[in-house]
Order: sequence, then C-alpha cells, then structure tokens
Amino acid sequence: MTRPLIYGQGFNDGSLPTKLNGKHLKEYLVWRSMICRCYSAYSLKLKPTYKVVEVCENFKSYSYFYNWCQNQVGFKRPDFVFDKDILDPTGRIYSEANCVFIPQALNKLLTLRQRDRSKHALGVIKEKGKEPRFKSLLNMGVRYSRNVSKETFSSAEEAHQDYLRRKKDFICQQAEKYRADLDVRVYEALMTFNLEERLSCLN
Repeated sequence: MTRPLIYGQGFNDGSLPTKLNGKHLKEYLVWRSMICRCYSAYSLKLKPTYKVVEVCENFKSYSYFYNWCQNQVGFKRPDFVFDKDILDPTGRIYSEANCVFIPQALNKLLTLRQRDRSKHALGVIKEKGKEPRFKSLLNMGVRYSRNVSKETFSSAEEAHQDYLRRKKDFICQQAEKYRADLDVRVYEALMTFNLEERLSCLN
C-alpha cells in the first residue's frame, strides 16, 4: 500500500522508526518540520519568506534524512538544533551541503530578521532627548542578555557600524567557545561571518 506524501512532498516508506517509547524521534520532528515550513499552505501563510525555500530531493525521503542525521556532528546533543543558513547566506535550500546542527544559543545569535529592525537600522536605538543620539543594541542570543553600547553616536549609521563590529567580535568569541563541539565547516563559517552580506539577503 502506497503511503501518502507529507504536505505533498515528503515521503516516509515506514522502514525506519518515527517514535521511541511513544515519543517522536528528533529525526522525525526535524524532518517533518522542514517539509512543513516549505510546503504547508498554512505554514507559508504565516511565514511567506519560505515560499522561496525548497527541500532537496534526498531530504524529502525520511529514511534518507534519518540516516544522514546519524553522521552529523552535534545531532545527538539535545542543545543542538537544525540550521540551513550558516553555511549558505541565501538559506534557500535544505540539503546535505547547507544543513548542520549547531548549539541553540548560536542559532539565536545568528538569526537576523527584518522585523527586528528599528526605523533606523538593525541594532540601533535612539536615545530620548532633543538632540538625536544613538546607541547600538546587541542581541547576544538565548543564553545572553541584550547588550546596549556604552558609547553614544551622533548618527544611526555610526551606531549601526558599531553594532556590526560588536556582533562580529561576539560571534568569533562564541566560535572559539564551542569550537571543540562544532562541525569544522560551522567554525570556519562563524570566523568569516559577513553580517552585511547576510543583511543584504533579507532585502
């Protein structure tokens, strides 16, 4: 009997488990969520940016994805999450070449969203007062607080450049902190992380 496709694209042939002791496996939860983001009409309505994202043919197979996961650095760590953006600035395809598992804290640190921008620029806040003064605001990830610069700037652009510098420095610090636990490709991507390039991909 032919099994129905998941969201019209994902195929599970039933040869590998999806649950253990009544709970869905990480492999299955990640796989189904990936297919859902790209091909569920309801999900795409909520997050229309995924309309330009696709899943490679191999990853549409649950059996293939399950086996791929077993060989990935960090997969068996509960604090590591699935990521498609760190190795590819466009983040438009889920594939073996682009997907890795990284610490949740790093995933949050690297997330750049249009809705997070103020009316001035990403990472910039305006101080109250008659004379316009600006500061840079750094979101330091899940385990870290938001960090406001001590220095103030006369323009939003200066504050934005300070944000870019501080963000880059902090990303490199975290790359060194997690280095022993990371896929070597992830470490290299963090050390060469280009924030301006990533921001341009949001436009």
